[in-house]
Amino acid sequence: MTAKTTKDAGASGLMGKITGFLEIERHDRKYAPVAERVKHFREFVIPLSEKDTRDQAARCMNCGIPYCHGTGSVAPGTPGCPVNNQIPDFNDLVYQGNWEEAARNLHSTNNFPEFTGRICPAPCEASCTLNIDDNPVTIKTIECAIVDRAWDNGWVKPEIARVKTGKKVAVIGSGPAGMACAQQLARAGHDVHVYEKFAKAGGLLRYGIPDFKMEKQHHRPPRGADGSRGRHLPLRRPCRRQLRPARSIRANCSTSMTRWR
Repeated sequence: MTAKTTKDAGASGLMGKITGFLEIERHDRKYAPVAERVKHFREFVIPLSEKDTRDQAARCMNCGIPYCHGTGSVAPGTPGCPVNNQIPDFNDLVYQGNWEEAARNLHSTNNFPEFTGRICPAPCEASCTLNIDDNPVTIKTIECAIVDRAWDNGWVKPEIARVKTGKKVAVIGSGPAGMACAQQLARAGHDVHVYEKFAKAGGLLRYGIPDFKMEKQHHRPPRGADGSRGRHLPLRRPCRRQLRPARSIRANCSTSMTRWR
């Protein structure tokens, strides 16, 4: 691998291809033909090739203020990415061919990009500066390509806490909020147990989103500190009968999806 493909994002102070947005048109993922997709219930979005994804990343235009980042952590409800993904950074890394570092950068702000890369409405693209008088960068497509490549290459690994706090935390609900909460708490050194009353983890991701939008294979239970999956994920176990408030800290991440609206 050459020095060009291993450099960090923004190492030169500029995006990978300054004139990319002037030379390359937006090209997004296509759908499989109707005649094919009516035969199954799986996802039918066709990923871009590596070259096409790299070209789309090259359209990121070195904005002075990248509004795609979003400021939701500072002022909720503002435009851009709600989790403040460092979008120009991972676009540049994809353009440079440094996919592994792009995956690390993406996971530094997003616990589950395999979810958002498929079902997020992409407010980042609506906030893209190119969207003012051109077509925005295909941010969602690039994000999905990064995380899928990360899983295929084994780059997604548990971040084991160096120091254990000795505290136990019970997370109630194994939807995306519960799993993200459990992951962050485990990285902080706590002993985390996620409780789920249904047969499988995932919450609305599993029971509310059809396979043609996101297949169930992407509902990977959170990794334990030893790298195992679902070790502390009791299923079909309502928490109210098993937890004593004095003996554990509770984090209620359930959206009560079974309640009437």
